[in-house]
Amino acid sequence: MRENKENLVKKVFETIVGGCKEAEKIAEEVGIPHTTVMSILERLRAEGYIEIVREEKWMIELTEEGRKYKEEGLPERRLAQYVYEKGGEIAIKKLDEVFDEPEIRIALQWVVRKEWGRIERGYVKIHEIPEKGKDEKILELIGKKEIKKDDIPIELIKRGLIKIKPKKTLIVKPIKEKFEEKGGISVITAEIIRSGKWKKTRFKPYNLAVTPPPLWIGKKNPYIEFVNMAREILIEMGFEEYKGPWIEMEFYHFDALFQPQDHPARELFDTFHVSFPEVGKIPERDYLTKVKRTHENGWETGSRGWRYNWSERVASRRILRGQTTSVSIRYLTTHKEPPIRMFTIDDCFRYDVMDATHSIQFKQAEGIVGERGITLKELFGILEEFAKRLGFKEIKFVPSYFPFTEPSCEAMVYHPELGWIECLGAGIFRPEVLKPLEIDFPVLAWGIGIDRLAMAILGINDIRKIRRPDLQELRDWKML
Repeated sequence: MRENKENLVKKVFETIVGGCKEAEKIAEEVGIPHTTVMSILERLRAEGYIEIVREEKWMIELTEEGRKYKEEGLPERRLAQYVYEKGGEIAIKKLDEVFDEPEIRIALQWVVRKEWGRIERGYVKIHEIPEKGKDEKILELIGKKEIKKDDIPIELIKRGLIKIKPKKTLIVKPIKEKFEEKGGISVITAEIIRSGKWKKTRFKPYNLAVTPPPLWIGKKNPYIEFVNMAREILIEMGFEEYKGPWIEMEFYHFDALFQPQDHPARELFDTFHVSFPEVGKIPERDYLTKVKRTHENGWETGSRGWRYNWSERVASRRILRGQTTSVSIRYLTTHKEPPIRMFTIDDCFRYDVMDATHSIQFKQAEGIVGERGITLKELFGILEEFAKRLGFKEIKFVPSYFPFTEPSCEAMVYHPELGWIECLGAGIFRPEVLKPLEIDFPVLAWGIGIDRLAMAILGINDIRKIRRPDLQELRDWKML
């Protein structure tokens, strides 16, 4: 393979000796891909044999209409030929027997403009075949020979038959002094050593004091690796992964979670609302009715509800998902028999001020466990096991409040350098959430800010670095 590449280098080298050439033409003459030629040219440039100059040229192309007229002839030419063959005079209304309506208008317009004939009393009159104009000659030559921009008649452009675009071209110029030197571009390869050719080959001198350029090998994104590791741990713990839509309806996002429609989190400053289409359609009508009654008066849940007139339109409004608990609700609408173990790791969006710990886009890990007789203590055990497998040695739980779980708690994990980090909220779904779903067993729920855990594990202190396309930062990140 190395010997083959050296042969290609020699071919390119010999092609350039004749003088300046475009990089594309070199590729055509040598018969190798343009990308390979550019690699060789860059090597020759670094060795001082050539210089590469960028020049701007003009690319001339025929439009679809232009290609048609190049093959068939301009409409005015075909009309003039037809009228002349019919005796030099024909009624305009009879032209539609031969020509399309749009072409008749175009042809008549240009016959008059070019003074090939005249129109009188509904007749077009042409008494001799006109000579080909510059526009017709240029149209025929395009694609056959190189045409300069200044040679293009302006009417071909105005008629939309030709497009002219700027095109950047690389011109390769040989450096005469270097080409007069003998040898100098061969490199030592395994084939040269094995064959003994090195004995007769004159190599370019090597400067061992020069520091070679850094070689950056490809590696996986550490953040993505961490997320995948969390996903694999949950699957190993017996959870099934499930996905939900990024663009969600408020019904699954708020209403089904027993959050009232006047809750502050539903205002525009927290939630991204979709402007078009503004509302969606909720297919589960029976479920919708039960959620509505639960909000208004508690229905059969034992609650008094929120005591307001619930609006289906508000529930149908479309938003960018701000939490993955909506995925859990969608899962429960079709999975109502225990045991249940589901998780999702996906993106969420909130209207927030971006800083070191907040972002408008972030990932959340959400999970639910449903089984008869299960308790909050078993949820603590699941989350503690998950945290330890991720690499955290300690986890502690503190009481908290969420509109859709009771009891509720928050958890913090300990990091040797960063201390205690708040990372998740958890609890048992309230009857107001489960009863409309016709679920009569406990369902434990938890949501983890997976990005914060990633920051701790990866040793970064700014959440914005997770999605910043800085190659140097990605190279410096430690691998898991």
